[in-house]
Amino acid sequence: MHIKWFGQGCCKIQNKNITLLIDPFSLSNTGIKTPKIKDGIILYSTIQEKFPQKDDKGNFCIFTPGEYEVKDVFIYALPSSKKESDKIVYRIELEDISLIHLGGVKNKPSEEIIGEIDGGDILMVPVGDKDVLSYEQAADLVSQIEPKIVIPIYYRISNLKIKLDGVEKFSKELGVKRTILDKLNIKKKDLPEETELIILNP
Repeated sequence: MHIKWFGQGCCKIQNKNITLLIDPFSLSNTGIKTPKIKDGIILYSTIQEKFPQKDDKGNFCIFTPGEYEVKDVFIYALPSSKKESDKIVYRIELEDISLIHLGGVKNKPSEEIIGEIDGGDILMVPVGDKDVLSYEQAADLVSQIEPKIVIPIYYRISNLKIKLDGVEKFSKELGVKRTILDKLNIKKKDLPEETELIILNP
């Protein structure tokens, strides 16, 4: 499995059978570009009311809470909390690995939802403050969920029009082994024993 981050909440998860794209966004709104995919799965972490279930590229689109099975991928789209009723948290089961994507949440998910995502192998968590979690809130969630790998999202990068904090404070607060990569290639057997921080270059 390959995981690539493009900025904000946009991540592409890919293996030889399927491609998932989470939270693609507009170049004009953000100043950065996201990829296009075909015949894959697109997940949106903000509830959308008028999106088609399939787009014109043959992608299966998920934009409301529920449980989905698409091409041997199990996807649990969970409402984040009553405070953010329009936000979706994802748990994705692929290749015997459990991936958690928290989208652009500003508030900590409810205890019920934390129970649903507790123990996920890979956690993609927003850390940039402003309109998403602060680095302290994000670090606190990591300690609750106890993932094997943490991938920070939603923080300041080059060309981004939106004002966010950088990733440095979160990295220092977390205080675990840190690795910087262009892309994460991972199999179940490669998951570390202790939590590690993977910073992906966009």
